Amino acid sequence: MWVSSSSDIMHDQRTPDDERERLAETTEQVSALLKKISDPATSQQDRSEAEKELDEKTSRMKDQQEDAADAQKRARESLGKAAALCTSAVFETAGEAELMDGLAELVPAQWEDEGVKDFWKAEEKSDETLDVIAQLRSNEQAHGPFEVVPLITALAEVVPRDELYGSMGGAALYCRQTAQYLDDAGVTVSNWLARGGE
Repeated sequence: MWVSSSSDIMHDQRTPDDERERLAETTEQVSALLKKISDPATSQQDRSEAEKELDEKTSRMKDQQEDAADAQKRARESLGKAAALCTSAVFETAGEAELMDGLAELVPAQWEDEGVKDFWKAEEKSDETLDVIAQLRSNEQAHGPFEVVPLITALAEVVPRDELYGSMGGAALYCRQTAQYLDDAGVTVSNWLARGGE
């Protein structure tokens, strides 16, 4: 998943050329190491060395993904819009079981009886509320209001800071933007604003 997120960021026209080139080089190195590790002809010692190098290169690639995405010139969205874009990106990339567990306490009462099969997307209603669209187990499409603060703090537990860019690519910026808005209002959103182990 980390490698495909690099591709998304590199193909985004807003990514500056120098960031694109650095990310491309590191991503290519990570891909080569993954191939080497999975090659049955690779000796155990070479595989072990490649795995150590892969950890270092993957860490560098994650940092470069974030740098490249941060360097993109994106408009600052309203809290509601940023929260909706972040939420929709998490819905697209996170595992359904993780989402169900993370959002179990937040689903509207009318959804609890049938249960949620799939969270689809979120739309801005206001800076305080999103309209979440989901498919219930009965295959019925449902809309429900979700308050931004508990929804975003729950999603931050589903997708930790160190997985934001690797799982969502440039869309992670909307999660960071939402976290910044909430932080400015005195609400801490996991560690989404921290950088590299801070």
